[in-house]
Amino acid sequence: MDAPRHWMRLYEITFRRNALSNLSEKLASLSPERRKLLAAHLRGNVSEVPPVMAVPPGQLRWSAQQEQMWFREQTGGDPSEHNLVYRFLLHGQVDDDRLVAALRATVSRQSVLSAPQGRHATVPRADFHVRTVDATGSAPDSVLSEVLRTESAHPLTLENQLLARATLVHCSEDRRLLVWTVHQAAWDARSVAIFMREVAAAYQSTTAGRDLELSYSDFSHWQYEMLSRRGDALRKWWSANQYSGVSLPPDRPRRDRGDDGPLRGLTSARICADVASSGVTSALAEVGRAVGVDVPTVVFGLLALLVSRWNQQDEVTIGWTGDTRPGEQFGDVIGPFSNVLPVSISIDPAAEVPAFLSTVRTRVSRAVEHGHLPFAQIASAMNPREPGTNPIIKLKYGYENSEVAVTAVDLGGCRMALEAVHPSATDVDVSFVVRERDGGLDLLASYRDDLFDRASLESFVDSLRELLRSAAQDDGTPLGHLGIVTDRQSDALARLANGGDSTKAAGETVLEAVYQHATSRPGSEAVRYGGRGYTYEEILTDARAIADALVAHDVGPGARVLLLSSQSPVAVSAVLATSMVGAAYVPLDIEAPAARLASIVQKTDAAALVMGTDVSREQARELVGDSLPVIDPQAERRAPRAGVGWAPQTLPTPDDTAYVIFTSGSTGVPKGVVVSQRACLHFCHEFATAFHTRPDDRVLAFARPSFDVSVFEVLATLYAGAAICIATVEQRRDPALLADFMRHEKVSIAELPPALMPRLGGEYPDLRIISVGGEAFPGSLVEDWTRIGREFWNGYGPTETAVGVTLMRCEGQWFTSPPIGRPIPGLRAYILDAHDQLLPPGAIGELCIAGPSLADGYLGEPALTARSFRSVPAVGERVYKSGDLVRWRPDGNLDFYGRNDRQVQVNGFRVELSEIEQVLSAIDGIERVRVEFLDLPALGRSLVAFVVPAAQGTGPDAATLREEAANQLPEYSVPRRFIPLYDVPLTPNGKVDRSALEEILARQDTGSFGEVEHVLSATERRLAEELIGPALGIRNPDPDAGFFELGGNSLQAAQIVGGVVEKFGVPLTIADFFQNPTIRGLAVKVEQAADPVISSSYVDSSP
Repeated sequence: MDAPRHWMRLYEITFRRNALSNLSEKLASLSPERRKLLAAHLRGNVSEVPPVMAVPPGQLRWSAQQEQMWFREQTGGDPSEHNLVYRFLLHGQVDDDRLVAALRATVSRQSVLSAPQGRHATVPRADFHVRTVDATGSAPDSVLSEVLRTESAHPLTLENQLLARATLVHCSEDRRLLVWTVHQAAWDARSVAIFMREVAAAYQSTTAGRDLELSYSDFSHWQYEMLSRRGDALRKWWSANQYSGVSLPPDRPRRDRGDDGPLRGLTSARICADVASSGVTSALAEVGRAVGVDVPTVVFGLLALLVSRWNQQDEVTIGWTGDTRPGEQFGDVIGPFSNVLPVSISIDPAAEVPAFLSTVRTRVSRAVEHGHLPFAQIASAMNPREPGTNPIIKLKYGYENSEVAVTAVDLGGCRMALEAVHPSATDVDVSFVVRERDGGLDLLASYRDDLFDRASLESFVDSLRELLRSAAQDDGTPLGHLGIVTDRQSDALARLANGGDSTKAAGETVLEAVYQHATSRPGSEAVRYGGRGYTYEEILTDARAIADALVAHDVGPGARVLLLSSQSPVAVSAVLATSMVGAAYVPLDIEAPAARLASIVQKTDAAALVMGTDVSREQARELVGDSLPVIDPQAERRAPRAGVGWAPQTLPTPDDTAYVIFTSGSTGVPKGVVVSQRACLHFCHEFATAFHTRPDDRVLAFARPSFDVSVFEVLATLYAGAAICIATVEQRRDPALLADFMRHEKVSIAELPPALMPRLGGEYPDLRIISVGGEAFPGSLVEDWTRIGREFWNGYGPTETAVGVTLMRCEGQWFTSPPIGRPIPGLRAYILDAHDQLLPPGAIGELCIAGPSLADGYLGEPALTARSFRSVPAVGERVYKSGDLVRWRPDGNLDFYGRNDRQVQVNGFRVELSEIEQVLSAIDGIERVRVEFLDLPALGRSLVAFVVPAAQGTGPDAATLREEAANQLPEYSVPRRFIPLYDVPLTPNGKVDRSALEEILARQDTGSFGEVEHVLSATERRLAEELIGPALGIRNPDPDAGFFELGGNSLQAAQIVGGVVEKFGVPLTIADFFQNPTIRGLAVKVEQAADPVISSSYVDSSP
């Protein structure tokens, strides 16, 4: 019987006989590994812990860690990714022969440094050679650099007999550099100190050293036996924990998978910094000791807390690097004993440090208790949803105590010191290694330099240092209020936030600037529409006529005027007319459902309604009844009279309201945003200045008047004295017609939805500026639209901040959506956490905006106004809390990260998911609805409604739900998919499990609109299989169902029309398609256009 097994049996007998005698003395005398066995015995699973035994010499087995590395080597990638390169400085009198002999003795004694030729094989000892390089010449640094480059690039593989090599660089008579390269399959962090002690002992010894009692291969055998006994139980435990790793916000897009599989050999860079003084470290130890938590766990918990606050997430998973040596008998053995364990930490910002650390201790202890399962098997057991990547652990943590973090040893007349560890490939985004040094703590952060700039990691490390200092005070401060911003970071934030001084505007209101242009250039074109131009004089004359009609109905300063019109010259004049009388215009979307318009009218308390040319008086009366005067601009129109017809009698003041635009509301009722003349002017002036808008510019008017981009297209254009080119409804819907319009009208500035831009083919020689905003978009659009020197601008701005608050001119190649830029002059942009505290550069938080562009608030909503517009002590001024998540990039621009609530952007329109849920939940037969914005095949990001029917019922079908939603919501707010559920899945913390909903969506049959095998003609089949089905992500679309009933929208209708022209070679317009938007109806149109004989057969020939 081997010694450990014999001891274990004796101990079991002794324990049974003398359980109650001298128990405390016996427990105190046990070594750590024997205590571990005793604990296993008390848990009743002593049989699951195999004994450690020495196997016959030469009989080598690879551990699971080595097996995994061998597999990665065999499946491709850069073979040098497993190289670890260390640089040791030897200072003093060095005997080269003795040093070489010491290195050979170390390699011989540590058998893991010699790899078997294949698995489970017996191999002979290989000779270990040390290369010598002379660097005593004139350029020692270049010689050393070349040595390091060669060592990093030349791979060590598990097919070699040796897994280490050494190069001795002669720098001077008393200075040598030892470059030690070793394969990760033979090494871990603890191996560095063992190696240094081994070399020192061998160098100073005159006799051959004794062989180790145990080798790494003995551990491999032990691990194999342990996994055969406990592997199933360990895998079961880990499979019950579905963690998803969190990283830090990257500075560049992630590319973890190439065309041929996972990327390998991702390079890393390093940052070394002290993060805690000896005093702070001692204080942290005391805080932990009070709740039974050691320093490594304290630092791990605080790191998790900082990651949580950095990402605005209340649960984070970080890899805990543990030592899987089964006992101290392996304490002098070199090898890859370390294992990485996913540890998930929940963060309660209101908790105090001691209670939080107790929770962290529990989580870490549970993971370590099940930590002998190798990480590759842990990942497999947890069933990651992203094959080819590592979704479980993106951040890794390790702690090296003073015993492991040995930095120097004495060789006798010479000192050997670890000078540097050179960056190697990394399999995580950032690896944090905390080391004890001189009573304090140092941090080594190795990070993927393809993802992060150094400045981002430096900011994070600075904040960690501040957090450790703050937590060490243990003064009862809640976790969410512990300091993470240094004085240096505060100074940087002040510089980043400031958009600079405002430039001087032309007048105090937009209307005043428009008057100036009309006075100096009355005959210049202000509007282009329907193939003709309208001068500034004409537009203002019509505006004055409307204003006189408003005054006749007692409409004056402070009133609100409804505008029911699509974009047109009349609508432009009506906007100016409301300003002339000091009133505000309230645009209504003529394409919105009647119920939505009625709710807006009810909230507005308007004094009048101005109708457009595309609205009948009957429609207007149906909306407002007889309670409001309805003004028809056509009836009020008068002939221009050389300035007299439009000359101002009064001008609005900067404090007057310019407009009220209604947006989606979380309560299910739209909310009106009240914007002053001052805010409107500031926006118009700064954007016109940024774009260098000139009087000879022609600006496309594409947006509906009810969308705040129309303020840019109309008022900012008139402010600059340029001309508005208004696209008709048909032109907006049809990309081909829109493209022709833009070319014919010589449009020079255009703001367009990103989803539409790829469909606008051809050249636009007059277009000098293209602008997007309000949503993420493919970065490739930048290169596509800037090839001939055109400017491409990305902007951002909620309706509550007068359209736009940040801008960035985008150039070059972008592989992801570009940043949203910096605040425009006059504004400040702050990034705050949930407690209104400033966050460090690089951290994600809520964008809060201050300055003259802020709206006055929400119409008739004082409580909501107080919540969203308020003074924040941390910044010392009134801000608008946008709810949008952003962070400062190292280049000083803002990256956009979505919302901190349930608001999304759909084709540039702001949509509250809760509003859709309220509408759908009110339908009979529905118990609960959850709406998410998810990726759909062929459709991209789309609204999806998960519907739980009432008890004992099946609930309405998708067509009914879609119809009910369309009756109350704008088109862009109607979900594209309706998925029935028995119940909405929840996480263990009781939150909606979005990942589970994504899986449910992925499993849904894309032919869910019916399994009927439809009888189709050849044309119908081509339309279904090549156009309609792929565009909507539907495998078997109903040929008689309407396109919009199937979930299509106007942009996709344009895509279908373009596809018909391309595939069938026949002319077709959007209007043709809308006449009968079904597959069968479209097929008839195609066949008619393709064959005049067929077309004539449809002509009524009856007498």
